[in-house]
Amino acid sequence: MYSWTDAHEPLPIITYNNAYYEAITEKKYLKRFGLPERITEEMFGAFLGTYTIDDRRLPPEDRWVHLYECSTIKGDAVLIMEDYQGQYCFALFCNYVYDDTNSAVDAAEMCRVFGITSADDIQSIGVCNNQYRTIHVTTDRAVIQGFFKEYHLLPGVGSDTFGAEVFGEKDEMEQQELSRELADEMQMLFVKLENGLTFYIHYYPSIGYIHQNLNYYKLTPGLSELLQESIVR
Repeated sequence: MYSWTDAHEPLPIITYNNAYYEAITEKKYLKRFGLPERITEEMFGAFLGTYTIDDRRLPPEDRWVHLYECSTIKGDAVLIMEDYQGQYCFALFCNYVYDDTNSAVDAAEMCRVFGITSADDIQSIGVCNNQYRTIHVTTDRAVIQGFFKEYHLLPGVGSDTFGAEVFGEKDEMEQQELSRELADEMQMLFVKLENGLTFYIHYYPSIGYIHQNLNYYKLTPGLSELLQESIVR
């Protein structure tokens, strides 16, 4: 499972619509993803059903939650969860549940999940450090339109295919060295939407790939150039 949090203890997980969601309650995570601190009545959308939550801190009889749509945020990335005590929190999309190690969804599906139908849904794009502090951000509409035009058409690449392309011709020591190099060079991109929600993408410039929610995407030359010249710098 893919997690965007850095919690020492695993956060409660729920499986809904063949995807994993994490319960988000801490203020630092709410701020990181652009979610409000309070859940108010107008945020509640349709009731989605009652589900079992993976939280071993609770006895089995208390591991159930009610799920609701979040009417103020487009897409499926954010739901509202009510626990057995009647407490509410947001549930944030992590990744789809794949049956094998080479499945992936296209970037168009990630756009649908996060409620992006056009470049107009994107407020800004930038890069941050591993503490999620902004290094550079752009609100240039031409850059954002160029990003969306290229990004939303990218086909998904599964982990096995990615590994074969990037590591397949290398011996074990070379693979370990490249893994270290990729970890060192990785840059964290963020995309802030007009509704306030923010999501993150791992960018590996030397191999021309991005990684988002357990999906790899091979960059087009145009998108690589745009990232280097206008976003990462």
